[in-house]
Amino acid sequence: RGVNRLSHDLLDVIVIDAFSSDAIPMHLLTREALGLYLSKLAPHGALVMHITNKYVELTDLVARIGAEHGLVPHSSATTQAQRDEEARLLYVACTRAREQLVISWAALRNGRACQPSALIADIGPDTDAAVVPSPIPRLPRPAVDPVYAALVAWRAAAAKAAQVSPSSICSDASLRAVAKARPTTVDEIVLVANLGPVSGARIAPRMLNALTQAL
Repeated sequence: RGVNRLSHDLLDVIVIDAFSSDAIPMHLLTREALGLYLSKLAPHGALVMHITNKYVELTDLVARIGAEHGLVPHSSATTQAQRDEEARLLYVACTRAREQLVISWAALRNGRACQPSALIADIGPDTDAAVVPSPIPRLPRPAVDPVYAALVAWRAAAAKAAQVSPSSICSDASLRAVAKARPTTVDEIVLVANLGPVSGARIAPRMLNALTQAL
């Protein structure tokens, strides 16, 4: 339901993080669920699923990414107890692999050189180290019409104030039509946005005000 409420911009990354309890929520892995995730994903986006589980062996292959100094253990772990917990979680992740374990870290993150975590320094003297080339550069995202973006922001604020979903205020198609046509009266807003009498009387004046401020 939460993903379905993301009704406007497509996302670069969607992270499904609901697999850390003692029960596997299979309804998040159905074809319908995956189709919903992909419908909200940008063309070159990534769908990431967290499948760490303390009680169930979930996969033959485990990949532990970001195993670098400052992330493992995380820099926020300042006490010995917190660092011990970070080490325990790394141990749990690594020992869940039945056949293959892949540990990776970035040589460069946010413009800064990185070093592998000290917690993995003694793992497997016969392990293979490989340098993975950088991925294909992501295509630039299309420019967003600032008028449309302002209308989306107005709708989000209105939805928050009313404690409803943004799509309950009006659809993306209505906002795009208004941003493109740029009507100048309430009646034109109702016509362009295809609003009914009740919703037109309720939101058309506010939408016109938001449009006027955006122009």
